[in-house]
Amino acid sequence: TAFPRQQQLSMKVYIHFDEDEPNHTLVIDDASLTVEQALQRFVTDYHAKHGFLHGIEHGCVTLCKESGKKLKADANLSNCAKNGEDLFVMVDDDAPQSGGSSAPSAQPAKIQEVESPPVAEPSVQQNMASQALPDGASKPIKFYVHFDEQVPNRTKIFKQVVTGTLLDLLRNFVEWYNGPHPEEAPTGMEQPHLELQSMTLQTESGRTLDLSLSVSGNVKDGDDLYAVPSSVASKIDNTPVADDVLAAAKTTIEASKVKAKDKSYYYWKRDVDPDAEAPREEPKMLKKRAPKGRETMHYNTISSYSFENEKSSVKVYISMKGVGSLDSSAVTSEFNTRSFSVCAHGLDGKNWRLQVLKTSEEIEPGKCTVKVKPNMLIITLKKVKHDFHWYELHKVKGIGEED
Repeated sequence: TAFPRQQQLSMKVYIHFDEDEPNHTLVIDDASLTVEQALQRFVTDYHAKHGFLHGIEHGCVTLCKESGKKLKADANLSNCAKNGEDLFVMVDDDAPQSGGSSAPSAQPAKIQEVESPPVAEPSVQQNMASQALPDGASKPIKFYVHFDEQVPNRTKIFKQVVTGTLLDLLRNFVEWYNGPHPEEAPTGMEQPHLELQSMTLQTESGRTLDLSLSVSGNVKDGDDLYAVPSSVASKIDNTPVADDVLAAAKTTIEASKVKAKDKSYYYWKRDVDPDAEAPREEPKMLKKRAPKGRETMHYNTISSYSFENEKSSVKVYISMKGVGSLDSSAVTSEFNTRSFSVCAHGLDGKNWRLQVLKTSEEIEPGKCTVKVKPNMLIITLKKVKHDFHWYELHKVKGIGEED
């Protein structure tokens, strides 16, 4: 039975992931969401804070009650959860899709991708598309392809019966990376575009793979592969170690150094001269831009003001002689959930600013205002917690508080 509308509007549920570190909790206070939409918000929030870990991907997780009961993806939260209830994200290879059915497909897929990008070339479609398994074929394996040379780092999970070549696999990953990713929070940075002809695949140990080889025999269940620019891969020594050289090693530690070269743990765990100067790399300019707008302006701090606590708001009074004579665009403000800034430009030839980096409690940015009087600015801050009395405008750390 659906909750009454008033209860839905105030409903709040807590979604947790605690199967592995890092644990993560997201509060959902929109009861109109479906289970699938709530999961999408959780996965996006998890990626933004922790990256792509533990197989937490769209299509690979399901939402469960504390008892372990799985919730249907198309069910409304208000119909299957109570206000204040704790729900848990479970990594599940057989997680139900948006229809809510958890029955396995009658035709096991050759590749089941977490996110399926458009495939441009028929050869990729032919090699990587869903097909029925022949009799006696091996079970699908799960492996990961990463790109971490530039931001944004991305990881794609493949679940497939091994077939096709490594070049087909790389092409599939590059097309997925270059495609849209609506689940990621916008960064404002220009996204790099990967070019297939300038990329290759490497193992976790740094060995470059021959892309003409088949996936079968070169990729195992749980493997991590890395898409890297060919120019980076060419700097790594992939020359195989001769058997007689390896046999000449007197200890397993020496054998590890010979075989794995600088990838060996013992290569880096060697004795060094404590007085030797550490290697230094010349600093590189990552990005340079000209300052924008008022970034170059100098401001005088407004240190004299008074404020008054009211039930639903806090009012700040700033005495500024002649401020009302300024142009309307000369007084600017910026409000955030826990901070605000108000500026007056060109008053007596100077720029003035009151900046509070952390307010005593949360405010509602969209409801805060600044009124310009002939000789005064009146700032109204709308409280989130109406019953909380503000004794200070700035947040004052209490005994034992870390925040």
